[in-house]
Amino acid sequence: MAYAFGYDPTDFESDEDESYNEAATGAGRRDKNEKTDQVELPNTIKDMDKMDIATLEKLGWMEPLGYRALSEVTGLRPPTLRSHFWASKLSPVSSLYQDIDYYFRNSHSVTHGVNLRMTRVIELKRYNENNSDYKVPNVRLLWHGTQTGNVAGILTNGFRLPTHHGMFGPGVYFADRVSKSAQYCRVSTGRGSKGILFLCAVNLGRIYETPSGTVHAPPHGFDSVMGRGTHVPDPNDMRSHRGAMMPCGRTITAVGGGLFHNEFIVYDLSKIAILFLIEFEYL
Repeated sequence: MAYAFGYDPTDFESDEDESYNEAATGAGRRDKNEKTDQVELPNTIKDMDKMDIATLEKLGWMEPLGYRALSEVTGLRPPTLRSHFWASKLSPVSSLYQDIDYYFRNSHSVTHGVNLRMTRVIELKRYNENNSDYKVPNVRLLWHGTQTGNVAGILTNGFRLPTHHGMFGPGVYFADRVSKSAQYCRVSTGRGSKGILFLCAVNLGRIYETPSGTVHAPPHGFDSVMGRGTHVPDPNDMRSHRGAMMPCGRTITAVGGGLFHNEFIVYDLSKIAILFLIEFEYL
């Protein structure tokens, strides 16, 4: 089986394994009697999962912090989550976090009248997602908003094609404006309200562009559909992550669109790789 980003889950020790290695903790192998700032280090992953968040933060162990954060969101225990994917909390001072935050802050649209702030970013590598399309041309990092109750299912089983048809048919919908995707979280826009977004690498392939929702599947010879909007990212400000383009320019107005914002729809689930879970709040 091809795993996401070439990541093999057998690199992890099982929860019952008494060893404690670098792949599981990001901290390297340590003697069980060694102390760091007077903190008793765990002997197993199971012991690590019992450590309090303040201690994990002090040790800088971002992987267990990632699983702990996802456990809070989904209600699933860290061992269950670990069986489906690798996860690690991103440090706010890391360059990757800063790039995502730049994209997040720039991709507000004045039409939504809201102000959002990232509170946590969890990097993900799902074991059963094939990344063979990840470095081909026209892969973009795009936002997908969903209700919190759907997060556990998406994390463990991946996206599913909807049974109800949206404007462009039964596909998975993405946006390049974060305030657009945040609407689908279905949470209050009052100050302090929180929601969950996924930031995904989406292989769009050959895109069929349309200004209206009259297309319900890509025509022959096309791989995806794009509904063109009038409030779009500045095309002169683009960053990349592992070959996927990040349309992180500030929102500008454009002509020729029939929608307020761009929408991207793919109908083949193998074209989607979930890379990040973002927790945000309304200001």
